[in-house]
Amino acid sequence: MTVNLNTDEASAQSEADRWVRGYYGVNFWGGRWGPFGSPDRVLERALAYRDAGADEILFRFASYDQAKQLEVFSETLLPALRA
Repeated sequence: MTVNLNTDEASAQSEADRWVRGYYGVNFWGGRWGPFGSPDRVLERALAYRDAGADEILFRFASYDQAKQLEVFSETLLPALRA
């Protein structure tokens, strides 16, 4: 999953779009990236994959502050995914 964790969904969308365009030169997947937004929104999607049978889910942060994204992920999503 390519995600951006930010409680301000508009900011998450904007930064993720800039990051994807910077990395690939174009946002060829449009709105199919993500989700971008609150940890709860991202967790909901991750749990849906797990409930559908996914044994492993890879997360990539569409953000220029990878360390902060990992910190938020570790504090919010990781405990819920381990449950």
